[in-house]
Amino acid sequence: MKIVAIVQARMGSERLPGKTLKRVSGKPMLEHIIQRVMSSNNIHTIVIATTNNKKDQPIINLSKRLSISYYAGSEDDVLNRFIGAVESVSTDAEINSAQVIVVRICGDNPLIDIRYLDEMINSHMLKCAEYTYNDSPIPVGTSGEVVNYMILKRVNGIARGGRYREHVTTYILDHLNEFRVNRTTPPAYLKDKTFRLTVDTEEDLKLIRRIYKNLYSKGDIVETARAITLLEENPSLLKINIHIPQRDWRL
Repeated sequence: MKIVAIVQARMGSERLPGKTLKRVSGKPMLEHIIQRVMSSNNIHTIVIATTNNKKDQPIINLSKRLSISYYAGSEDDVLNRFIGAVESVSTDAEINSAQVIVVRICGDNPLIDIRYLDEMINSHMLKCAEYTYNDSPIPVGTSGEVVNYMILKRVNGIARGGRYREHVTTYILDHLNEFRVNRTTPPAYLKDKTFRLTVDTEEDLKLIRRIYKNLYSKGDIVETARAITLLEENPSLLKINIHIPQRDWRL
């Protein structure tokens, strides 16, 4: 199996423009995310899926500097952008043999839990699933999704409407009975935690910067479990963004 991580990132954001390249502990947030993904035991290839909009050129520049593959596609049709991103780093033989697995990662989640993500990938392969996700309460921004490329290709051919084109897996989530679905159980340090560890607003960014200031050492990865412990031991930090509502991207 070839496992491709697609990190979707763009500069446009309603609440925090340019958020994916905001600096955290001296580096762009996206660079931290890339380094986290590189620490995975399962992922073979990383592709930054950005857009062909001129304002996203800085993301392409960062990808080039880090020698990470990138794909610039439609700003609104993210599903098709994912298809193009996978195909840009895969041979015809890999694609036609249905041996490509896609890991979806958002470019605003600098504390995505790679340990849990690796468990999801292992479970996906063990159970011969077509789509694997977490449906338990865990901190926002700590999980990804795992889906077979051929499923994305099938959905790309039948999904209509902006809701399904803009959000890659929404069609699957609305039609779970049509796919081999695998729900994973998160580790205890994540389960039933309601923290916001994604970056949508200035308050979110402030919290992430505080966490990294406390835990980050140059060249290291901030373990998600350590971040959770920090927040539990310092509940005043949670007040920074506890009032920020989480928008349901599936709607």
